[in-house]
Amino acid sequence: MVSRLLITGGSGFIGRRAVHSALESGFQVLNLDLKEPDVSSDKYESVAADVRDCGQIAHIFEDFAPTHVLHLAAETDFSLSDVKDFSTIVDGSKAVFQVAAHQPSVHRLVHVSTQYVLEPGVQPNNERHYQPYAPYGEAKVESEKRLWASNLSGWTIVRPCVVWGPNFETFADGLLKYIDRRLYRHPASRRPIMRTFGYVDNVANQMVSFLSIPAEKLDRKVYYLGDEVMDYAIWADGFSRALTGHDARRVPKSALFALGMMGEGAKKLGIKLPYNMGRYHRMTTSSPLDLDATFKAVGSPSIDFETGVQRTVTWLREYWNGEDKADADVTTGQR
Repeated sequence: MVSRLLITGGSGFIGRRAVHSALESGFQVLNLDLKEPDVSSDKYESVAADVRDCGQIAHIFEDFAPTHVLHLAAETDFSLSDVKDFSTIVDGSKAVFQVAAHQPSVHRLVHVSTQYVLEPGVQPNNERHYQPYAPYGEAKVESEKRLWASNLSGWTIVRPCVVWGPNFETFADGLLKYIDRRLYRHPASRRPIMRTFGYVDNVANQMVSFLSIPAEKLDRKVYYLGDEVMDYAIWADGFSRALTGHDARRVPKSALFALGMMGEGAKKLGIKLPYNMGRYHRMTTSSPLDLDATFKAVGSPSIDFETGVQRTVTWLREYWNGEDKADADVTTGQR
């Protein structure tokens, strides 16, 4: 019997790659998203739907009868200042879990949360240890709590770490553009600032691999997604060398702190600057998260850091040159 995957948010940065991975794994895929899709396959279709509309998605679930659900739909804007601004995460998750619990065909659900259910630098004590960072993290905590409280079985929560790669326009228009223009300043530190990174294809493959594991083996479990824990300086230098031929420039943490405070002051005046205290905190705080359980469950990532950087830079050049990036094959770099 063909496995039928219903994915919410399959037109987004990670969702697009998850759809490709699911199709390669043999799933029949239905995408629920308000955005236009960019996938063409006889095993794929998309429906414009708002996951917050419980009645609408109930009809879609009934018609498609999914065997598997990957719930990705979410607001991802860190500039949003209130949990109420993340209604897709909170209310949409509630609706998806409620409908899935009453759909007899569903026997496996993976809910995509975030590492920011914990502050950077805080290590998890257990699967339900929460100390959220920013309203985005608070909203994801609420979505996890709703899943724990639901009548749904056969579910797994996955928490992606710092995800990067081609087609991530937020990174392209922000951090990576500053690196390319030699405007980025990395915190000078005697001790390495360790962070957990995940190339988008590897993270998407991990999500689909978790879907394929029988429910009884991973029911009501939580896993972090990513490639490896690495020194943030190695990650930044890798992109800086690929884009400019030089390592990223360094500045003392005190200078970044001052920039962060300036950003906070400007924000009160309605002016948006590249740095604020949130960015300072994320840049200067080690946040290593153990991926051993993930690798044991679904295997090691297939795409290494250098290859990921090369593919991302190839896409960046097209994106910054104004070419139609949607037509580029981000796996090979060819059209």
